[in-house]
Amino acid sequence: MARLFWVTALLTMGLLSGCGSSIKSTTAMDSSAKQQISSSKLVVDTIDDGKFNIPDHIQARLKSYLKNELAKRDLLAEEGASNANRIQIKVTYYRMRGGVARDILGVLAGKDGIQADVLILPPDSDKPLHTITASSFNFTAAGTEEEMPRLFAGVVAKEIDKQLHR
Repeated sequence: MARLFWVTALLTMGLLSGCGSSIKSTTAMDSSAKQQISSSKLVVDTIDDGKFNIPDHIQARLKSYLKNELAKRDLLAEEGASNANRIQIKVTYYRMRGGVARDILGVLAGKDGIQADVLILPPDSDKPLHTITASSFNFTAAGTEEEMPRLFAGVVAKEIDKQLHR
């Protein structure tokens, strides 16, 4: 009986912990990029959702979460700063199951996720100072549609901070 309880508990925890985020590829930030970013900080510029048509409210949440994560790490430039470096997010994968599929099918409906190239650009050029490829995903129907943008923003801000302090 105890064995059945523990097996059930472990399976339940495994299904409910189907969210995650990762940095898929990144190169070390060079010293001139570090100096440029550290001296003038960052603003969240644009999200290019390409062919994925990400709903406006999800894009707004992603920007908001990223601004909050950057601010926590003292990396966010003041609003309207003309010398701030820009963050552009170019989405390469996005999927969010609809309500019925999410509620009824759960795990069987497939993986929700967002993956994007995050470009850090100087204020006066479109040549990236640094690029990060990041993703967040949810294999289960646990959580809300806010989980992926929140996790994505957290992993991006953490990676930028880590790169600046290497």
